Parts: sequence; C-alpha cells; structure tokens
Amino acid sequence: LQSALDASCDGASADVVSLGTDVSSPSGVVTTTCDVVLDLASYDATLQSIVVGAGFTLTIRDTSGGAPGKLTVSNGGGAGINSSAGSLVIVSGVLDATGGGDSAGIGGGLFSGSRSLFCG
Repeated sequence: LQSALDASCDGASADVVSLGTDVSSPSGVVTTTCDVVLDLASYDATLQSIVVGAGFTLTIRDTSGGAPGKLTVSNGGGAGINSSAGSLVIVSGVLDATGGGDSAGIGGGLFSGSRSLFCG
C-alpha cells in the first residue's frame, strides 16, 4: 500500500489509490506524502497506523456500490490514524481506528494536537 501511495504523489491534484485486494499488514505503518484519496473499493485493509503527512489531506472512501470495505488501524503505541500535522476526510466505507499509549484512534498522540477531521 505504501508504494501505491508513493506512486500517486506526482505533483498533480489528489490522486486516487484504489484497493484491488484485501491488504493485511498489522505491523505496517503507512505515511502519506501528498494529498491522496484511498478508495477501499469493497476491500479491507488492516494496518498498524497511518500518518498523514504535514499539510496534506488523506481522503478515505468506498465507491464500490456494494458492501463497503473496511479500514482497520490499531496502534498500541500511538494514534491509529495520526492526523496531527495533516487533515483526514472520511467520505464512506467502514473505519475502525484504535490508538494506544494515551493516543487517539484518530488525531494525535499524547503530546500532539489534531488538525482537521471531516466526515460526510
């Protein structure tokens, strides 16, 4: 998933990365380095955490029209989705985010704030 997100950062407007299969990497940490849309496309992804890069926006959606995909992030030592330096937009799909170590499931860690979270 990280390589697909990296490849989408070509300097243009937010690119869409669509899952084509289930992704299971419970110890995987993914970092966004540009504005990007993650389309679950009815597939499920399990990760340790996602870090939204400074000043960037991650949009999560599912455009499949069928049963929605699920993104699960569970981080025992920080935010599940760390958006303390960027923004997160949740349009559709199922999201299960768990943080640990006094950190939020979505947002920041113990000593970091949170920027923007939009649901719709």
